Amino acid sequence: MRLLQRLLFTFVAVNALLTGFSQGKMLHMENRYYAPVDLESQMQYYLDSAESLTIDQALERDFHQLIPHNLNTYSGAIWLKLELQNTSAYSNWNFIINHPPLDSIECFVFEQDSLIYQETSGDNFSFANRPVATSDVTFPITLSRGKNYTVYFRAQGERNIFIVPVSISPEMVWIEHIQTQNLFNGICYGVLLLASVYGLLSFLTTRVKSNLYYGIYVLAVLIFFLTQTGDFFHYLIPNNPNLYNLLPITATSSGGIFSILFAREILKIRGKTWSFLATLAAVMLLAPIVQLVSFRVALLMAGLGSAIKVLSYCVITLHLSSKGNATARYLLPAWVIYAVGVGLFMMRNFGFISINFFTSNGLFLATIVEVLILSVAVTVNYRILIREHVMAQESAKLKELELSLASMRLEKLREEKEEKDRKLATTLLKDQRRVGKLVSLREETSEITLRNKLQRLIDSDQNQTNYWENFKVIFEDVHPKFFEALQSDYPQLTVNDLRHFAYIKMNLQVKEISELTGVSVQAVKMARNRLKKKLGQDKSLTEIVADISNFDQNYRSVNHL
Repeated sequence: MRLLQRLLFTFVAVNALLTGFSQGKMLHMENRYYAPVDLESQMQYYLDSAESLTIDQALERDFHQLIPHNLNTYSGAIWLKLELQNTSAYSNWNFIINHPPLDSIECFVFEQDSLIYQETSGDNFSFANRPVATSDVTFPITLSRGKNYTVYFRAQGERNIFIVPVSISPEMVWIEHIQTQNLFNGICYGVLLLASVYGLLSFLTTRVKSNLYYGIYVLAVLIFFLTQTGDFFHYLIPNNPNLYNLLPITATSSGGIFSILFAREILKIRGKTWSFLATLAAVMLLAPIVQLVSFRVALLMAGLGSAIKVLSYCVITLHLSSKGNATARYLLPAWVIYAVGVGLFMMRNFGFISINFFTSNGLFLATIVEVLILSVAVTVNYRILIREHVMAQESAKLKELELSLASMRLEKLREEKEEKDRKLATTLLKDQRRVGKLVSLREETSEITLRNKLQRLIDSDQNQTNYWENFKVIFEDVHPKFFEALQSDYPQLTVNDLRHFAYIKMNLQVKEISELTGVSVQAVKMARNRLKKKLGQDKSLTEIVADISNFDQNYRSVNHL
């Protein structure tokens, strides 16, 4: 840890020498606002690792000229020293600490060797303890024109993650700056609040879960920025610094989790990608608990988790956009802009870039743009869902209509089949009655010659071509392709054989066939046995008909389709 700190200090020192960093220690104050970047070359520092140094002891220490940009690995107190002379027309000046997360900050002002001002503030004290009721810690100091002053700041706390960003401003200029910053903050708060309400209300009306997650995510972002600007402490919980100190990481983690849920729903993320994002969400979920033990570990978990999350979003939306996902095309620029804002925020906090209005508000601006684009994406996604819902309804109606038409066609086919069955049954009944009369006459006569003539008449009637053709037409209308399939498998079948198979197909019993053909039951049985031997099959005639019937059903299904 010490080696890393020394290497960092060495880098800063070399950088300062190469860029002409060193200047005179005395700051000659003019009629203007001095941002932190303006004071970097004037400030000196001393590190108090034991956190035990008093102001009297600090006066005796040798301060270093080059202030390190990053003290993230440092856990002690830091003293800052600034020598100045008021050469301006103003006597009322404000020394502003641009709201880093500091547990405590003390200010000491010396004129010559006399202590003329001393004040203590910070996030571990109630808001009423602040010298000026502003979100930033502000020390109002009266500086006489032409006199020399030495100002000391002592910053302490586990939560300080970068060098203390001190700015100096005449009171009138500071008021204008505060008004501008407050106006900017108020507009941003309003945009975030409206976006959050829009997401929550749209969920109540649409029940789309991505809208709910979006609304909660934006609300968490709003709370995070309220903590970063100090307004949450100022206006909502001025007497509860302990709760306030827990909010930044809690809001960051909550926002990250609901952002992941939002991305999952709106982009329909599943599989390994979702497992990866769920792991990030779990890490961020633990961060608020971990901060109770170690703020810095929790900060690392929440910060890195958020950075990896937004980079993952960029990759995911880029991939989905290339596949034509309309929603991803809206989300891609939103998250790219947000990633730039996160990068500015982290580089500012770790001292890689100077602290100014743009870098201080870069994440704020990027988030506002992101939220506005996400609002458009939420609206577009809802329209897509509505369109898909309408298409699904139309498809369901079309399917219902098709089923209804199919049912009507089947009903019509059933009725046609019943009509054909009745026609076939009527034909058979007429034939049966005619044959029955001939058989009755044959049985009633005892004259051999007449009996033989009647039998020949019966046989002739059964073998008439017209009779068979008429029967065949009616039968095939009811059972198409039956005879064709039968003759294809058994080409040796005669007309009588085909007729016998037709009777079996019609489920006629032996006795019924006997009555229809005018022969005895025994003769029908013998005919069946001869037919089975003729075919050379182990199957019964009924099984052969069943096989042919399967072909008949398949044929009907194909024709129906």
